[in-house]
Amino acid sequence: MPSMGSLVKLGAALAFNPMTMVKDALALVRRTAILIVCALIAGLIVLRAIGCLMAALWIFVQERLGPFWAAIITAAAMLLLAIIVLLIGILQSKAGKKKQT
Repeated sequence: MPSMGSLVKLGAALAFNPMTMVKDALALVRRTAILIVCALIAGLIVLRAIGCLMAALWIFVQERLGPFWAAIITAAAMLLLAIIVLLIGILQSKAGKKKQT
């Protein structure tokens, strides 16, 4: 909790130079935009990496068990990955609801 002195200093700074609040807000928006772009690029890279892993799994299984089982096992691995991601999302959404109340 801020002290009364720091609130008075903040009020004085905003009263005499209101552009500091605007500059701080613009800097925050800029950092948030950069973070969103980086997260999107990282997501695309992760999707391609998962695709490469699935292709490697397919090749590995196909050499040992044949093309039929390669398709089945690769599809099962992708389904398992999708279920894990879905469960993480559900758990995170429930955790967010607990924090809000």
